[in-house]
Amino acid sequence: MEKSYKVEIILIAIIFGILLFSILSLNNFSLTGFFTEEKINAPSSRINEEDIDASDDKVVINVKNPILTRYADSESMAPLFGDGAIGIEIIPASKEDIHVGDVVTFRREGILIAHRVVEIGSDEDGGYFITKGDNNNAEEDKIRFEQIESVLVGVIY
Repeated sequence: MEKSYKVEIILIAIIFGILLFSILSLNNFSLTGFFTEEKINAPSSRINEEDIDASDDKVVINVKNPILTRYADSESMAPLFGDGAIGIEIIPASKEDIHVGDVVTFRREGILIAHRVVEIGSDEDGGYFITKGDNNNAEEDKIRFEQIESVLVGVIY
């Protein structure tokens, strides 16, 4: 009697699994996205090893026209940076200096926002960039090169 009871439970579990898988498949549910994090593109390299001088008591990073900045702890770029992180940024010379994966600081409605570039494109108004916070689900509206104030090249914690 006990053995029959175990077989019934196993059969019910198998049937439930098949039904659940069928329902999720019909709704285009992806187990890959459920169990893995979204891939984040790395920023383009802007500092070479020869630009860094490390000694016993200091580290010198040679960057032309650096901007030091702090970020508001909005959590949108967690875990890359949050409260207390210091960013080293540079001003891009042209839109060709911006690449998918770069973290840019741009102005929208008078507010400075630092998010990662996830797409670059062109439309009837010219080139645009789509950005997204690493910790956000939604991409943002298009921004133009004129809105971008700087590109992140390093973070100090």
